[in-house]
Amino acid sequence: MSWTKSSMHVFKHGLAFLLCLVAAGDAQPSEKPALAARPPRSKLRVASEAWPEVFRYADTCNVYVLRDGNSALLVNLGDGDVLDHLAEIGVSDVDWIVFTDHHREQCQGVRRIDRARTKLAAPKDEQALFETPRDFRKWRPSLNDTYTVHGASYVRPPAETIKLDRLLVDGEVFEWHGRRITCLATPGHSPGGMSYLLKDGDRTCAFTGGIMHDGARLTNWFDT
Repeated sequence: MSWTKSSMHVFKHGLAFLLCLVAAGDAQPSEKPALAARPPRSKLRVASEAWPEVFRYADTCNVYVLRDGNSALLVNLGDGDVLDHLAEIGVSDVDWIVFTDHHREQCQGVRRIDRARTKLAAPKDEQALFETPRDFRKWRPSLNDTYTVHGASYVRPPAETIKLDRLLVDGEVFEWHGRRITCLATPGHSPGGMSYLLKDGDRTCAFTGGIMHDGARLTNWFDT
C-alpha cells in the first residue's frame, strides 16, 4: 500500500485526535467540595416592620395573616397552602377568612378549611358569584348574561359553591379580637371587590385584592 504525502498528513492528524480523546476519557474529574444544604426558607413572612403581627404568604395570590395569640384572621386563602405553615408563627386556629373578591385564585383552597371552626366573609355584592358560581361559568356566554362584555365573561368564579357566613357592605366595620377593620367598596378589579382598612393608633394598613400600578398598560381589553 503506497502513501502519499497528503494521506500521511491526514493519518498523523487523525491519530493525534484519537490519542487526545483517549487521554480525556482516562482523566478523572476533579472533586468539588460539597455545598452545605440550606434549610428551606418559609414563604410566610412579616408583611411590614410597622405591622409585626401581620404576615404575608405568597401563593396563587398574596394571603395575609393577622395574628393574635394562637388565633388568626386571613385575608384571602389562595390554594390553602398557608394552612401548612401557620404553626411556624404559633397559630393553631383560623377564626375568619375575609375575601376581597370572588376570583378563583383567592379562594380555591376552601376545601381545606374546617367550616365548623372557620367562618367566611366576603362582599355582599359578590354573594351570587360565591354561592351560585355555575350560573356564571359558561362555555359560551351570551350578550345578555350578567358580567359579560360583547359576549365575553369578565368574572372568574370558583369551581364549586362557597357558602358565606357574613356579607360585608361598604362602610361596615368588621371587629375581630378588639381590632376594627373598615370595609371599603373598590369595584373595578372585580365587580363587587372590596379593600379592608385596618387602623391601630397612628398605623394604617390596607388589604386589597388587586391593584393596577400608575403607568401600567393593559395588554387585553378584557383586563379592565
